[in-house]
Amino acid sequence: MEYDLKGILEELQGLFNSSTGHDHSGTDKGKPIGYEGLADGNLFALEFYRQDVSAGQSYVPMEVSPGVTEVVMPRAGSIVAMSLASSAARSSGWVSFSVFKNGALINGAWVTLDTTGDQYKYSVFGKGSKTFAAGDRLSVRMNSTSDWGPTTADVCVVVWLSI
Repeated sequence: MEYDLKGILEELQGLFNSSTGHDHSGTDKGKPIGYEGLADGNLFALEFYRQDVSAGQSYVPMEVSPGVTEVVMPRAGSIVAMSLASSAARSSGWVSFSVFKNGALINGAWVTLDTTGDQYKYSVFGKGSKTFAAGDRLSVRMNSTSDWGPTTADVCVVVWLSI
């Protein structure tokens, strides 16, 4: 299965072009932005990892770094998409990755590997539909069926934010 990164980025850019936020991709590209420099509509990515995704899991936290499973948001915004990449293609069962805010599931904020051969997936959400406030903690947790395979897959899930 081919991973269409260009298509994902074009779809995300379309969210900003049709919103009331500002797109600073031409001016802020590649530059670190301090908190005071954050303008509405900037796109940020939070990366979560899990090695050797196991079968039969229920809401197991993924990590942003060793031992750290949550990230505190510096200001209000919304989740606009999720994408995932697995080191191995799905062979059986399914595995799903869901975003949690302050320990509670955000309804509809998930991405799932559920088709034979799936190795890359993404989900896009309407800007403003999956919101968070300054100080909220975001995390990603995984669920897998008892027949999930392969059990040696390492997975990276990226949560795309507009703040």
